[in-house]
Amino acid sequence: DYMMPKMDGLTLISELELVQPEAAFVIVTGMPHRLPSVPGRAVMDVVVKPWDNQLLATTLRRAMERHRQLMSRGANPAGSVLLAAEGSRGAALHRLLPSDLAQGATVRGVEGALTLLGERDFDVVVLNLRDDVEQRLRQLVKMQDLAPHLPILVLGAEQNDELAIQAIHAGAQDYLVQDGTDPIALGRSICFAIERKRREHRLIYRAQFDPLTGLANRGHLEEQLARTIARANRSGSPSALLFADLDGFKAINDEHGHEVGDLLLQQVAGRLRGLVRDFETVARLGGDEFAVVLSDLTQPADAAVVASRICDQLVKPFFVEDLELRVSTSVGIASFPQD
Repeated sequence: DYMMPKMDGLTLISELELVQPEAAFVIVTGMPHRLPSVPGRAVMDVVVKPWDNQLLATTLRRAMERHRQLMSRGANPAGSVLLAAEGSRGAALHRLLPSDLAQGATVRGVEGALTLLGERDFDVVVLNLRDDVEQRLRQLVKMQDLAPHLPILVLGAEQNDELAIQAIHAGAQDYLVQDGTDPIALGRSICFAIERKRREHRLIYRAQFDPLTGLANRGHLEEQLARTIARANRSGSPSALLFADLDGFKAINDEHGHEVGDLLLQQVAGRLRGLVRDFETVARLGGDEFAVVLSDLTQPADAAVVASRICDQLVKPFFVEDLELRVSTSVGIASFPQD
C-alpha cells in the first residue's frame, strides 16, 4: 500500500530490495495522482483503490508472470500479445511483431481469442479484420465485454476510414492496414494502444471516484442508487441509503492541519468499506460526509444494524502520524420502498 503509517510504499520497496533484490512489487493506492514516478524494473504495476477483485487477481498473475520472465531472461520481460487471425495470416502477423513483443499466442479468429481470454492474461490483442467484417465487429464488442481492461489493435486489408471508425466505436484503440505496416510501426502502435487504454481507465476512474479516499463520488453514488432501487423494485427486497457525518472532524482539521485530516478521512473510508458487502457502494460526498447504499436486505431494520456498526467502529481511536484522534458519527437512514 502506498500510504502507510511511518513509511510510504516506495520507501518500503527500497528497504526490501536490500534484503530481497529479486522481489517484484505491485503498488495499491487510492491517490494515483500523488504517486511519483516508480522504478520500472521492481514495480510491475499500480492498482487503484477500490479495486475490482478479479482485476486485482489478473494484475497480480500478470506481474508474477512478467517477473518469472525477467528472472529467467535477465532482461525486461516482453509484452504478451494475443494475435487473432485466419489461417496463414496469423503466421504473417506474428512475423510482423518486433522481437520484444513476440511473446503470447496466435489463435484462429475472434472465436479462438474469446476462448483463450478466459484462460490466460495478455497485455494487448491484435485482431485481423479481413473476412466477414460485420460479424468481426460484433465479436469485437464481446471481446471488450469479456476483458474491458485489454487494449485491442485492429489490422484491416485496406485503408477504410468508415471501417476504422466502426472498429474504434466497437472498442478498438487503433486501426492499421496490415500490408503497409512494418514491425517498427506495429510495435509503436501496440505501445500507444496500451497507453491509450490505461489513460481511458484513469479518466473513467477520475469521473467516478473520489481521488482522496478512492470511494465512489456523488455521481457514481447516484448511478448505483438508481440501479439498487430498480433491482429492489424487481426483487421486492428492501434497500437503504445511509448518510454519515463525522462529528469533531473540523476541530481536528483546525488543530492539526488538512494533511492530517486527509489521512484521517482515508482511514474512515477504509473502516466504512470493511462494514459492507463487496457489491454495496460506499461514497464520499465531500468534506466529512459519506453515504452507503445497502441492497437485498432481509428487512428494513437491517439498515439500522449497519448504521450502529458504523457508529461503533468510527468512535474507536484513529492513529495518524503518531497522533491519537477521535471522532464520532451521526447516521441518517432512508429505506426503500418505505421512504
